[in-house]
Formats: sequence, structure tokens, C-alpha cells
Amino acid sequence: MEIIDPDITVVEAASYPEALRTANETDDLDLALVDLGMPGMERFAGLNALIRSLDGVPVVVVSAAETSEEMSLAMDCGAHGYIPKTLDSSVVVNAVRQVIAGEIYLPPTLLDWAPGG
Repeated sequence: MEIIDPDITVVEAASYPEALRTANETDDLDLALVDLGMPGMERFAGLNALIRSLDGVPVVVVSAAETSEEMSLAMDCGAHGYIPKTLDSSVVVNAVRQVIAGEIYLPPTLLDWAPGG
């Protein structure tokens, strides 16, 4: 576990199977941050399966791709946010807080995306 903020504890996983197992074994999970490129993820197929498995736990995609198309696909899968890896860590912490509070986080640079669009 890693603490990146006094109110946020991070549990890490090196692969999709490990992430799925860890997420399902963690009782007080508030949010899952997922990299579509992690080993075994299979991108959007893995994202769909993870979202179904976590049943109500918000899932946010963290990605090196900073395109509205990829963000749109992630949001259409049911993600609660999309965080480009280029964002400053303070912005990431605020995005995580926003999603935990029940909101959706989308980076301002990609706001031309619309649900179902």
C-alpha cells in the first residue's frame, strides 16, 4: 500500500488478473484506477469485465493516450472518469476526490466528448 495523500491509500497491482483479484478481495474499495495497457487487460474488454465485477465501485481509466476517442470508449464502457498520465499529481488527486464524491472526471482538454457520441 502507498499513501499519496492523507485521505487516499493506494493498493497496487502489476497485472489485470492481480488487479481484479485485489479489487474483489478489498472490502472498503472506494475507487479503481485502471491502466488500459496493463498486462492482461485486453483494453476495453478488460475494462468492461472489471466494471461488471466491481458492481458499483467507480472505475477511472488512467491512460497515456490523450484522445477524445479513447476517452469516449472508456466512458461508454461505464468508466467514471478518464485521467491522462500527463496530468500533474495534484490534479490526479483532485480528480480521484471528485469521483469518490460521486461525480465524473473528464480532463478539460478533452471536453468536446459527449456521452454516446
